[in-house]
Parts: sequence; C-alpha cells; structure tokens
Amino acid sequence: MTNHQPLPPLVIEVRGNEFASPANNPHVPIGAEAIIRDALDCAAAGAAGYHWHARGADGVDRPDDIDLHRAVAGGLRGGGLFLHPTLGFTKTTTPHCSCATGTIPRRPRCSPP
Repeated sequence: MTNHQPLPPLVIEVRGNEFASPANNPHVPIGAEAIIRDALDCAAAGAAGYHWHARGADGVDRPDDIDLHRAVAGGLRGGGLFLHPTLGFTKTTTPHCSCATGTIPRRPRCSPP
C-alpha cells in the first residue's frame, strides 16, 4: 500500500479570450453575455479565477469601456470567482510621471517634479 501525501492547494485561473478571436476558435467568448456564461461554466468546472479582455458583441476590443466591465463583473457577482479583467482605463500620465498601474496597483516609477 502506498502512503499518499496530500497535495498542496491549486488555483486555476482561466484566460477566457486573451487575443484569440472567433475566426480562429468559435468558442471564444465575445461580448458581456458570452463572457459571463463562459466564466460561470469555468467556475462550475473548478476554476477559481477568470481573466478576460473586454470586447463588445461586435468583437471590437474595448479596454476603456467601464460599462462593459461593470456588466461582466455584475453578471459574475456571487459566482465564486476572483476576477482579473484587463483594465485599459488605469493609465496615469502627468508631466513628471507616466505609468500604467495594471490590475495590481504598483508604485509608479517616477522622477520627482
């Protein structure tokens, strides 16, 4: 008999649509409803997190569309996933500093004014 040690916890994050397009793969979720449906299916299959790029139903990349982000996040509320959207609206530019903070806030690399 083999003595099996417990495995460490595993976190699975799905990258739902990245740079893929329905032209290459008809299963790529495009638009808020398809992204929500795909994320919930992934959660039911065991995913802990879901990353997506905001694209409208027409397939156009919309990283600055806060309403699209809100629609997806609202549709996934209570779905048990941590959400990791690509946020194009987090760019900060000032005369003395230019940085993109991304989804994890970082201290900007700036020189003093």
